[in-house]
Amino acid sequence: MRCSIKFKPFSLILGGIFLPLFVFSKPPTFQQADLNKIAKSREWRNLLHFDKRKSQIDDERFFLSPWGNTDPMSELKATLQAFYAPIPTQLKDLNSKALSLLEEFNAQESGISMGVQDMHAICRFPSRLNYLRSQLHLPNLPTPQCQTFDKLYSKISPKSITLIFASGHINSPASMFGHNFLLFNSKYNSRLLSYALNYSAQVDEANTNGFIFALKGLSGGYNGRYSILPYYDKIKEYAYSENRDMWEFELNLTPQETLIAYQHIWELNNINSDYFFLDENCASNLLWILEIARPSINLRDSFPSVVNPPQTLHIIQDAKLISKTIYRPSKQNKIRAYEKMLSLAELYLVKQIAKGNLSPQGIATHPNQILILECSAELVEFYFMKQQLSLNQYQEIAHNIANARSKLGTSQEIAISAPPSPLQSHREFLISPTFFTNTKNHFLGFETRFTYHGIEDSSIGIQKETSIEFLKALFGISLEQNPKLYLQEITILKLQSLPTISTLIHPISYQFQMGASRDFLNSHLTFYLNGGVGASMALGEHFFAYYLFEPSLYISKIPQIAVTNTLGGVFEASRFKFLITYHNTLYPQNFSSENFIISNALKASINLSINSHCALNFSSHLIFFNKSLPTRMLHKAQIRIYL
Repeated sequence: MRCSIKFKPFSLILGGIFLPLFVFSKPPTFQQADLNKIAKSREWRNLLHFDKRKSQIDDERFFLSPWGNTDPMSELKATLQAFYAPIPTQLKDLNSKALSLLEEFNAQESGISMGVQDMHAICRFPSRLNYLRSQLHLPNLPTPQCQTFDKLYSKISPKSITLIFASGHINSPASMFGHNFLLFNSKYNSRLLSYALNYSAQVDEANTNGFIFALKGLSGGYNGRYSILPYYDKIKEYAYSENRDMWEFELNLTPQETLIAYQHIWELNNINSDYFFLDENCASNLLWILEIARPSINLRDSFPSVVNPPQTLHIIQDAKLISKTIYRPSKQNKIRAYEKMLSLAELYLVKQIAKGNLSPQGIATHPNQILILECSAELVEFYFMKQQLSLNQYQEIAHNIANARSKLGTSQEIAISAPPSPLQSHREFLISPTFFTNTKNHFLGFETRFTYHGIEDSSIGIQKETSIEFLKALFGISLEQNPKLYLQEITILKLQSLPTISTLIHPISYQFQMGASRDFLNSHLTFYLNGGVGASMALGEHFFAYYLFEPSLYISKIPQIAVTNTLGGVFEASRFKFLITYHNTLYPQNFSSENFIISNALKASINLSINSHCALNFSSHLIFFNKSLPTRMLHKAQIRIYL
């Protein structure tokens, strides 16, 4: 059966391009079987970002059919119709959706202005056009002048693609797991002049409550948007402003595959879609681009549910897409590298210069003048980004430092050793066959964690002072004559940030935790909400210690409070990790000092990582009370399996 696509002048509605005010050119006649094959093909569905029955793109401006986000065949027919539509010449030839895209693009400070002809479907959807040309005979197509696409392509000049991973920024709810974006390597010698494709939630984090952000992020309450930005701006944002290490993973895409990726990215520029924190995020949306560029790979089906940036790296590595890895240290890590090369007296001079209390000329005769000035230059920028200096102060101090340094000639760049790559980190989902025993019984069961990393896990490829755990539970069957299912504890959410202080940098450590535990005054499962603040200090290369002051709210019939002082130490060398913590908890009873109950808890954990998928873990937890309450214990032995 042959199917001819018929056009009705003055009546056909094309959802995203223009109003058909003229008679259409007559398109060819297509076999219905060919159209069915294309509409069901993985390549066409990927171009529309179809996941099962619906597109993940919610912006109607991306679709040419009113039903395009749910019906691939409808969008296919509308696309073919639009390709043969007349070339618009005036603004009145465009509908409201096309005008919206046109005005939004021209409002950007890109230095390039979009014209009316650029809104023709052939200009707007080059990757769709290329794919359909490979499947169908499309003669006598109109030839609009796609000047904006050509100018931007010439400006960006994409030759290859690099996947960028900015490490986690645990103080930012949007970036706890890190952030992924794509970089188009250009003809320019410096990568800093290249452009990046970014997908992120449209939210003002500075004025948004973290709890509200998490709630809306989990429920799709924010718009996500694709945007093309200069790479240098992203470096300033992540490596300098937010003090996050950046990893560059060069991909082995061919020039033709790079072009296909760029063409599809052009289609997505300024297009919105609902942002979901756990799956439709910066990591998952970039996978569409890579699958479209190289149709032979299947990346998205590798994730059972949650998609986060570190796990995306593993999937891309498994697909053999990564050819080279480059480490770009954060501003903070650069300063820490200088700290190792300077004495305490010299670091004092660095602080005085960076704060403007000492002129750079004041160290003109110092034998280590170059390193002091270079460290001062990094530190003054760090102070400014942390809003410890005004713009005028920063400019004056930075200028004086740069002027003094320029007179001393060149020097060898300091060597900053790269930490283990995120590609070496353990996988996300945890399921641990566990034998555990408490005060009452022995149990055989499992400990599971939905995502992502606990402080007792190996920190190879992960920031060692952080912990992000979501939906973690320990349960088992009692080994007795009448076995019973038993839930020992559950963690709904745990965030822990323990960055170490140094001579020049003084970060705050904190913890937030919510769940249900048997560690309070009775052995019943008790809901609690816990927060803490303190400090952490490195004691050698492999060990750091920390202190946290932790108020807690727990519910035992009625809401009650407890106050805990926590001391902890973490030793890690290669794949071996030892963790020990001491908790001194005060339970006010009727707020009378005579009725205070005090518990002292000691917990130790040994973790031996076999590889990124498996580890052996042994832990022991003892709790003693000052009153007549019985001592409690929990011992665990488990095989930790990361999937």
